[in-house]
Formats: sequence, C-alpha cells, structure tokens
Amino acid sequence: MSKTLWEIGDDMDAIVSLLEETDGDAQGCEKAIDKWIDDARGDLEKKLDNYAALIKAFEAKSKARKEEANRLLHMAKVDANAAQRMKDRLTHFFTVHDIKKMETPRYKLSMRAGKPGLLVGRDVEELDERFQKVTVAPDKKAITQAIQSGEEIAGCCMVQKVSIWIR
Repeated sequence: MSKTLWEIGDDMDAIVSLLEETDGDAQGCEKAIDKWIDDARGDLEKKLDNYAALIKAFEAKSKARKEEANRLLHMAKVDANAAQRMKDRLTHFFTVHDIKKMETPRYKLSMRAGKPGLLVGRDVEELDERFQKVTVAPDKKAITQAIQSGEEIAGCCMVQKVSIWIR
C-alpha cells in the first residue's frame, strides 16, 4: 500500500526521534534502521516524483484551458462586434427610410429610443472637481523602497514568499 506524504514524514520523524533517544547509538539495530531509512527515502522520492508529475500535469491543463478560454473570449468579442455592426446598419436603414417596425416570418424588428447616454466631450481635468472621481492606491514601489531604506510604515512590512519550483 502506498503511503501518504504525511505518513512518510511521520516515518522520517520517528527515525530521527529513535536516533535522538539513543544518542545515535543504535548498536545491533543498524541494519534495521538503515533499511528503514532507505525505505522511507525511497517512498519519499517516489511520492515527491509523483507529486511533481501531477503538479506539472495540472499546470499544463491550466495553461491549455486559459489559452482556450482566451480563444473563445476573442471569438465571442468578434461575434458581439459583428452583431453590433449589423444592428447599427439596421438602425441606420430604419432611420433613413423612416421605418419604426417590420415583421418577418421569424422576427419582429422595431426601433425604440433607449435611455439617453452621457457623452463627455472634454478632458476630465477641465471638468469641475465635483464631477471628477479620484482614485487613491498605495504606491507599492515607494513603500518598498522606504522600508528597505529602514523606514517604518504603519501597516506595511516586507514578506518573504516561498514556492516550489519543478524543472
């Protein structure tokens, strides 16, 4: 039966504990302990190899799905743009020919006025301040430089991240 990664870790911890309890003096049991260590190391290597293979498979699948999602999203945008262009042409045609409604064997087409949309025809800076929206965001580069130069900034700290690399 295959052991879990945690069970292998427990075995390795048990070996270390046994050696610590005997102050490294395991006379008469060296062969058994060596076999136990070899087995644990072999189990660990197999388990880690399988973990790495599975991670690589998930990463490859994720990449392929993202690429396919982007491809489909692009196709959806192309279709939406084509539909909008055709609607714009119909709107122009209906307007030029003063058509309000038209019925075909499958569809009913009609012109309707929508809600008025806002068109801002000048630079945002030229608008009165009450019509401007200001967004405040942390300047992470400036904060990082300040912390690295020894300054303390309330609520901010540098965090070391760790990750597994599989090649």
